[in-house]
Amino acid sequence: MRILKLTPRIEKWLLSRRAQRDDEAHSVASEIVADVRKRGDFALFAWTKKLDHLNLARDGVWISRKEMRSAERRVSAEFLSSIKRAAKNVRCVAEKQIPRPWTFETEPGVRITQRVSPIESIGCYIPGGRFSLVSTLVMTAVPAKVAGVSRIVAVCPRPNPELLAAAGLLGTGEIARIGGAQAIAALAYSTKSIPHVEKIFGPGNKYVTAAKQLVSGDCAIDLPAGPTEAIVLAAEGNARWIAADLLAQAEHAKDAASFFVTTSPSLAREV
Repeated sequence: MRILKLTPRIEKWLLSRRAQRDDEAHSVASEIVADVRKRGDFALFAWTKKLDHLNLARDGVWISRKEMRSAERRVSAEFLSSIKRAAKNVRCVAEKQIPRPWTFETEPGVRITQRVSPIESIGCYIPGGRFSLVSTLVMTAVPAKVAGVSRIVAVCPRPNPELLAAAGLLGTGEIARIGGAQAIAALAYSTKSIPHVEKIFGPGNKYVTAAKQLVSGDCAIDLPAGPTEAIVLAAEGNARWIAADLLAQAEHAKDAASFFVTTSPSLAREV
């Protein structure tokens, strides 16, 4: 962490770095998406081997039921209990958010109806570069199940035992060991191994975000989420809490950015 005086020059430098990063990510993601759309599995396997160092031809694209059952035995009972509790809370909120169908008659013989039906399939992108974000699976899969989505496909390049155990607990049985822009392209356009989904959910790094924006004209997305940028603005406060908030966001990825803006030099040093 560095302490800098926020001058117009520093502000311009920070914003220019972001624009440069976005342009570079868009260029790389565009190449990958176009390649997967054109060559399907051949491109998906090649980019996965190059970027994630995974051999899908040897290890297989999909996580097996055996791997998921094994993962459940390797995690603690406390962890499984926490996932159950989190899922219960998310489910309760999701149930309150479901839009309801309705019908009413505006005048004799004129009836207006709103029909609500779930989409058939979604893709859950679970970041797995440094850590598999179990919370992302809970926050995407549970609302989808409440909504009645019949097929939930999760993708994560390196799913850890906690993620696999949570997936088993939540009833998410389809997990592919792919990630990056190539996974987004595969979900949007389908390959021999990966099915097309109607909407893609979940955050990712700058390349994933760029890929989601590129495919959004053909496949719905939730929103461009990532890479993480967090700003805490405070003149006073608990330095430990502020530091914890910044670190919680900074751990998402190497290109995550956490900023603390303050008028107090002493608080800056303490944080």
